[in-house]
Amino acid sequence: TVVSFSSIEYDTASCYNTSTYRFTPNVAGYYQVNGSINLVGTAIILGLCSIYKNGSEFKRGNALTGVSTGQAIINVSSIIYLNGTSDYVTLYAYVSGASPVLVSGTGAWCYFQAAMIRSA
Repeated sequence: TVVSFSSIEYDTASCYNTSTYRFTPNVAGYYQVNGSINLVGTAIILGLCSIYKNGSEFKRGNALTGVSTGQAIINVSSIIYLNGTSDYVTLYAYVSGASPVLVSGTGAWCYFQAAMIRSA
């Protein structure tokens, strides 16, 4: 499922949409994209965090398996070329288990970031 971040810390070029949860830059280039999710609950069987580009999985972060109780943080990071017009990225998460909860929103352990590192 798409991780919903409805508040913004910084968005200097108005590229993040709080309704679709997409980052769509208006300048072509290479972007450093980072994401982190926070899972809590019991009997978590599997937890994943992925960056999607244009609706398809682009990079998958570390996977969490077999956590009986407590909390787990899962991260993903990648450098991605975005064309500055139609390309977009979103953060997706998957969690399964007896009573898992994906804690989304803002905070130290749950975030979605993108920054240009070089124009094209």
